Amino acid sequence: MMNAPVPHMFAAPLYAAERLLAEAIHDEHVSVDAVVVLDALAEHVTAEEAPALETVAEDAQLSCEELAAALGDLDDLGYLQELAEHAPPLSELRASLFGKAA
Repeated sequence: MMNAPVPHMFAAPLYAAERLLAEAIHDEHVSVDAVVVLDALAEHVTAEEAPALETVAEDAQLSCEELAAALGDLDDLGYLQELAEHAPPLSELRASLFGKAA
């Protein structure tokens, strides 16, 4: 019986989010605001729906303008795309923001 892979499969999005966050922290091109936003988004990788942008801004303690800039930076650097590949709701959020699919 193959029960062992099931818990690991559920952990894959969380693992990917944590790995991306660790990479972003050490990436000199990623701003502190962008790291905080990535961390806030990582909290939602297993959610069934994408978080509201207001929720992400509140979690990250950023203004809407700061959030938009951080999301743009994360998208430009590929972090948002990679996170979206592991979390379909975040893919929908990315598509609504930038007109791009994962």
